[in-house]
Amino acid sequence: MQDDTALYGAKMMQPAMTPADSEENNLRPQHLEDYIGQEKAKQNLKIYLEAAKRRGEPVDHILLYGPPGLGKTTLAGIIANEMGVQIRITSGPAIEKPGDLAALLTNLQEGDVLRAGPYAFEVLETPGHDPWHLCLYEPSRRILLAGDHVLERITPSIASWFPAYNALEEFLASLGKVSNLDVEQVLPGHGAMFGDLRGRALYLIGHHEERLQEIYDLVAEGHEDVVSISSHAKWRYDNWRSWPLDQKFFSMGETMAHLVHLVCEGKIKQTICGDEYRFELP
Repeated sequence: MQDDTALYGAKMMQPAMTPADSEENNLRPQHLEDYIGQEKAKQNLKIYLEAAKRRGEPVDHILLYGPPGLGKTTLAGIIANEMGVQIRITSGPAIEKPGDLAALLTNLQEGDVLRAGPYAFEVLETPGHDPWHLCLYEPSRRILLAGDHVLERITPSIASWFPAYNALEEFLASLGKVSNLDVEQVLPGHGAMFGDLRGRALYLIGHHEERLQEIYDLVAEGHEDVVSISSHAKWRYDNWRSWPLDQKFFSMGETMAHLVHLVCEGKIKQTICGDEYRFELP
């Protein structure tokens, strides 16, 4: 576009549509069949979009060029509607510093497509390490930007601080989501890139299954609060009570995540004693 840049498949600019945006969009045609004029452009777009939908792929870059008033923004909205994806519209002058680009990225959601040069990344919601964690998958190049979801050598921290939030369940489901992706290179947020995504995901799932059994056994032995359970669990480093306070904090968050998961599965029960959570077998 000459005066606008439309980013298809991603909620790219504002956190939500403003009332003015909604009112304006309601006045615009929503589908190609409703758009009047420019028959040749409509026919070309129809073939292009239908081919992309049949392949199950996002459309490639589309450039709509011309002076104001020719319907470029309307056609951009129609393309998004025809593909069943979201759209946000921004302009070059609106992106002046790195923080402006970060504001665009915070609105990505499952199913969006983020384009960066020749790359078209599919957005995958992968909560667990963080409730809002995202991965970016480039299927044609078999690349996964994994963030903190799958790391090469260490296990991501999974913590629950509220008994209503089962972070571990979300994390395990997210591992299942990415484990079957056709990926050649995984680029994590920490450590070196690696290749065996499925093998690493299955290892992490097994690790947490073992940890769940260990936490269950500790509860069965009579350890009933998160401090006692954390201090008796097996960690990479011994002598838990001598650890720095921040490391104890992280370990108790992970312990709590496994306890909450076991409670949700009905394997243990949770009670509240004053301001402390207590855990025991049913």
